Amino acid sequence: MRNIAEIDKEAPELRAKIRSGEITISAARRKLAKDKIDKKVASSEAIKAKELAGRYDVIVADPPWPEVGFGGLPLPYEIMSLERIENQMGQLLRDHAYEDCHLFL
Repeated sequence: MRNIAEIDKEAPELRAKIRSGEITISAARRKLAKDKIDKKVASSEAIKAKELAGRYDVIVADPPWPEVGFGGLPLPYEIMSLERIENQMGQLLRDHAYEDCHLFL
């Protein structure tokens, strides 16, 4: 029942295919898992497409700070340690900021 509820929530069109006998519940679950992976890959490619090139006078950055989340709920993305933020931001600034660049963090 939990599997069917998840399928109903995530992809109702698959539920219709299950009812018609076109696919099995396990095949629908595999398709859902594959679709989730495909979304993550697509978002990774979008991030790569936005990679910095050149030098900038002004940089606005909002790294994924180590927070608990909204009202104690987990954040919907991976957070970074302060050390990792410092290392990555430092490298980005060395590579892409003019000496008198304004940084809004």
